[in-house]
Amino acid sequence: MTDRTHTLDSPPVASKKKTDKSLNLARLLLEGRAFIALLVIIITFSLLSPNYFTGANFLTMASHVAIFGLPAIGMLLVILNGGIDLSVGSTLGLAGVMAGFMMQGINLDALGVVLYLPVWAVAILTLVI
Repeated sequence: MTDRTHTLDSPPVASKKKTDKSLNLARLLLEGRAFIALLVIIITFSLLSPNYFTGANFLTMASHVAIFGLPAIGMLLVILNGGIDLSVGSTLGLAGVMAGFMMQGINLDALGVVLYLPVWAVAILTLVI
């Protein structure tokens, strides 16, 4: 009984490993293109501005990502189920305007007072709206 590592139909084992390695690199570049683009953007802006690569700037960016990330997660679930809902942006805008309106105070002309709601009450009323 002889041990044959390759036949006439298949390439030798050494070249197959080289092909797998190049395919893995190509697959890694293809699947990680968004992350690679993020790294390129961070490096580019860090070289262009001395204030970009600071902790305060990354905290600011993280807070802005959280604002748009939560509706994006909700939209992801809708799109994955095969639907699409374009009202998310307008609903988010309406909720923001109403929250800002309530935070400034609600003027009750009939009673002659301005009602200032606490933040937790504004948050609950915004969710109800």
